[in-house]
Amino acid sequence: MSMDLEKHPLLTLGRLRLCIVLGALLILVIGGLRFSDGSMLLAMSKGATVSDPVFAVPATQYVWDSPAKVMLLRAVPSSILVIAALFALLAILPLAGMLVADRRAVFLVAVTALLTPALKVSLQNVGMGDGLVMAAIWVAVVARHPATVGFALLITALWHPQQSFFIGLSLLLALYTHHEVVDRRRIFAILAGLALGALIFFVWKASLGFEYAGRGAYMRERLAEFLDRSWLTVLFAFLPVMVWFGLAAPRPRRAGILIAGWLLILAAVSFLTTDVTRVMVLVSLPLVLVGADTLWRAPQPLDLRRLAVVALLVLVLPPYSWSGFDVFLWRDLLADACKWGALCLGGAAD
Repeated sequence: MSMDLEKHPLLTLGRLRLCIVLGALLILVIGGLRFSDGSMLLAMSKGATVSDPVFAVPATQYVWDSPAKVMLLRAVPSSILVIAALFALLAILPLAGMLVADRRAVFLVAVTALLTPALKVSLQNVGMGDGLVMAAIWVAVVARHPATVGFALLITALWHPQQSFFIGLSLLLALYTHHEVVDRRRIFAILAGLALGALIFFVWKASLGFEYAGRGAYMRERLAEFLDRSWLTVLFAFLPVMVWFGLAAPRPRRAGILIAGWLLILAAVSFLTTDVTRVMVLVSLPLVLVGADTLWRAPQPLDLRRLAVVALLVLVLPPYSWSGFDVFLWRDLLADACKWGALCLGGAAD
């Protein structure tokens, strides 16, 4: 069925919202839920420093690279249940966008949640708070006022200082390649948000009063492991994102090869992390959403069956992270519940 998406009778607000809800439930049931970094988050909420035993392994200290996360944790009660509930809300934060009355904005929520692994990796890494960054990227694409765009990039920079650089460049590149004319105020807002976030990060880091092993040290320590990875495995890890660009993404009139080259750079960056699919999703999400916005407005028709194929593949293809391919993680949630004394079933904590 081909038709201009903006005028498609099936893409009403009600039907879009229903698709988002049903798709999100399927993603949750099939993929599972995992609460990561619980011990570290609890220690940080209690005001711990890097000298706390939970940070004895340098590879765990990268969590201090997120000023917004640390400040948020210090502002909430030091309870694992409160922290779990807070980060669970952050994990599904992108879905809040479906409540707005703008059909285009709700369509972009559907793309984020159903046509990329964004929601899946957010639910499978609840302690990371990636849903906040994904929601900020959605705001940066949807918003019309430059100040709102700049604030969204500032939030991104304060939550993920290193990844925000690639996220910001992805957004700038997407705007350049898909729009005939890019509002200079929007460009300035993006750069200003990133710059202010970087400044706050360095000031905050200097004010901590202690040194820690950041993400750079973490990556250097595990570089040999990254280089020894099976390339076939890594290529499979990129599939959920690449399927979008192969089957549904619009072909920009200018600099299409530039996007392809940038995707290769993002793939290389993702390869040098433990959470391959998660990082690839985050840093490429602006390209996906600006492309989806172009599809929504395009006069050329699009076969909705292609979008259905992308959604199906995203649903069944497991993300690749530090634990390998993440398939049906409910057992991990049961183990965490048992660890924190909430619920123990036979063998859950094995």
